[in-house]
Amino acid sequence: MRTATFGAVGVGVGGTIAGLAISFVPGEARSIGLIMLALGMLGVLVFLRWRAHRIVSAVDDPVSVREAGNLSKVRLGVGVIVLIPIIEGVGLPSLLGVQGASFAPPLSVLDVLLLLVGVQFLARGAYQVRERRGYCETWVLGLTLAILAPVIGVVSGLLPSTTAAGSYLSQSIGGIAGLVMFLALGMASYLEGQYAELDAALGEADALFRSRRYPDAIRAYDHSIEVGHNLFSHLLYDPETGAANVRPPDRYVVPWVRKGDCHTLMGKHRKALAIYDVILSLDPANGEILNRKGEVYLRLQLLTDALGCFERALSVQPGLQAALVNRQRTLDSLRKAGVAPPGAPQSGPAAPQRPAPTPTWH
Repeated sequence: MRTATFGAVGVGVGGTIAGLAISFVPGEARSIGLIMLALGMLGVLVFLRWRAHRIVSAVDDPVSVREAGNLSKVRLGVGVIVLIPIIEGVGLPSLLGVQGASFAPPLSVLDVLLLLVGVQFLARGAYQVRERRGYCETWVLGLTLAILAPVIGVVSGLLPSTTAAGSYLSQSIGGIAGLVMFLALGMASYLEGQYAELDAALGEADALFRSRRYPDAIRAYDHSIEVGHNLFSHLLYDPETGAANVRPPDRYVVPWVRKGDCHTLMGKHRKALAIYDVILSLDPANGEILNRKGEVYLRLQLLTDALGCFERALSVQPGLQAALVNRQRTLDSLRKAGVAPPGAPQSGPAAPQRPAPTPTWH
């Protein structure tokens, strides 16, 4: 992304300098030179756009509903700002009689209003972008505008009567394209730093977990959870309803799950259950967590509670092998204890639950 951005900006700056030099060429050669220059710039930018498509396609992260809204603000802001050189190029302010704002020469009052509206939408949308796909799409938008600039240059070269307006429009849109691309790079730099911090913290915590240093691992997982919350909070809660917007991403869930595993292996089963409940409050259909919660109930000798968790896990994820095995083991333990499974007919009073064999923890 960074290389393509500097390449596109280099094409724009180089094309502008070359265009100024060609403007001193007399006669028909000037128009031909401008057309050839614009076509060359267009070819390079189309190649960069093709490369950009491959980069964005490699980003597997989906775009959430909220992120799509943020991108819409970015696109709307850029579209409003692009209107400024377009309406100036066709002379619309003069036709409307709004030329010449004393506080922002040589822009008109209409231009200033459009600029304020566009910058507001662009800034709000860019500030709220939190996902990789979000800043990639913003960057592609800038690169697409960069391609539009030499296209306008070609058209203005073919129509000599529009050369002045076309040159102004082409350079203005090229400048806006560069601004959007560098804005996307700034967003990427900030977010990628947080992603790297999350990966490093999670890697450290996993190493401590494998070494069975569970208290230290819990502290490291807490740091991972904090960083993950900064990255994914926009996905987790709707500020109006308090409900989750989408299923939490794995990068947010994993530190919670492994923290719960640490508490389980340390014998702090109630803490482990509380942690699993946090994830289930955001993702009630997570069969893996339901199965883990059932295994903790088995450790607490609560067979009917464990069976309920395994049944729920299989209802949302029917092919979950671990839950199938655990459910069968729990049913066998209930039969050996003389306790009818929930929902089964009973011929007499139920016998009290007896301790179940402790499951093997994986």
